[in-house]
Amino acid sequence: MPSALPDTAASQAAGVAAGEVAPLARFEQCVSERFGSSALPRAARCAADLAELPVILLYRVDGLSRAAAWADLQRAGQLDDGSEYARRAPLMLGFGYQGAGPQRGRESEWMRARQAEWTERCLSGRLPEPRP
Repeated sequence: MPSALPDTAASQAAGVAAGEVAPLARFEQCVSERFGSSALPRAARCAADLAELPVILLYRVDGLSRAAAWADLQRAGQLDDGSEYARRAPLMLGFGYQGAGPQRGRESEWMRARQAEWTERCLSGRLPEPRP
């Protein structure tokens, strides 16, 4: 099943027409300020990850094993459609199960910290490239 992310170009056009700065444009501006222009080619992919990563992290929060999470993604048909998500989901799943899991009552904090770490790695080019 393809990712349910909105059409970025259409979203940006609608925002510009309404006199707003599109979210991706704001994200790219922050990326450029923090990481420099060399990170801009990764910005859209990293921004898309921010929409998908929380779903994958919830498997860990809910106490599922990595194998059970992987099986659930496969059952949902999310890994065999050839999409960018299908290529990146295994990386995100592996990342979500690295290190200590969330402490009870601090799940949101853990998820925010993991998202920040993933985004930092993504924008600085320190993530392995997914398999084609």
